[in-house]
Amino acid sequence: MSSVFKKGDYWVYQYRVNGKQKVIHLGKLPNKTIAKQKKAELDSIYVLNKYIPIEKVPISKILYDYFNVLKLRCSNDLHITNTKYRINNFIQEENICYLSQITRRKAETFILRRKKEDLADLTINHYLIAIKGLINWAIKNNYLLSNPISGIKLAKAQKRPPNFLTKPQITELLEKVEKYCPMKYMIYISLSTGIRPNELNIMDWEDWDFNRNILTIPKSKNRYWRTISFNNNLTDRIKPIIKNKGKCFNYSIIPPRRQFAKLQKELSFDFIYYDLRSTYACQLLLDNVNPENVRQLLGHRSLNTTMRYVRALGNYQNEAVKNFNIFSA
Repeated sequence: MSSVFKKGDYWVYQYRVNGKQKVIHLGKLPNKTIAKQKKAELDSIYVLNKYIPIEKVPISKILYDYFNVLKLRCSNDLHITNTKYRINNFIQEENICYLSQITRRKAETFILRRKKEDLADLTINHYLIAIKGLINWAIKNNYLLSNPISGIKLAKAQKRPPNFLTKPQITELLEKVEKYCPMKYMIYISLSTGIRPNELNIMDWEDWDFNRNILTIPKSKNRYWRTISFNNNLTDRIKPIIKNKGKCFNYSIIPPRRQFAKLQKELSFDFIYYDLRSTYACQLLLDNVNPENVRQLLGHRSLNTTMRYVRALGNYQNEAVKNFNIFSA
């Protein structure tokens, strides 16, 4: 709700955003009609050399601006592609031409359709997060005054426990990947550093210090830089591709989808690329590395996130308990 009224000698435009009251002073104006015209200008945006009401701004124009901002903020091309797909899917299915046509009912109908398709709760949450991201950006840039779907909550999705590779599986993986170049170098780096795929995608050779065996991640998932130590075994394996400067891998998506799909079919076990990061973390913990040090190497903000890998080592803990006897002399 918004209103225009006179306060002393000045006209005021008052409205609410997310439950908070906002006030704009329109200045000294002769009457309420002119004050409302001034308010209409504030509620408009300059498009195609003329002012038009915000509710009449085409959704295509807003999406174009939002996706450009997303490209500047996010370095993960796969995340941007998925976000575009989810938002466009919602816009097309609900036949939305203007941002003001997005309502809670349409969002709930769209989510209900996804549930009927037997999609996982985590996937449905990704759809909802993408839509909410667009609306929050629109509010911040004065395209909308309030969030029409703020009452829709994310589903409580059960996260998949971390899956890590055993020593025999690592040996098989290294044998099978040998013929896939340059993907084999990506896997060598991921196994030896626990780096995230999107971090590997933006990595430059200038980030490597082979004298001190330190890899610097300039921008991680948490938007902070961090360093990872590695040993000479990794240096020897990636020696054929080491350069002085430039990107390490010129791929839009890591790993390359076709090569990775072929590799998955050749392996005798189920495997996704992120399992390399889990394997790195679990192997460090099995080698009795302090969980706090593992947290720093992985770039986790909270130790609770790192403890997921400790819980994933349940079978190995059971083997240790078999030989434990507190009553032995």
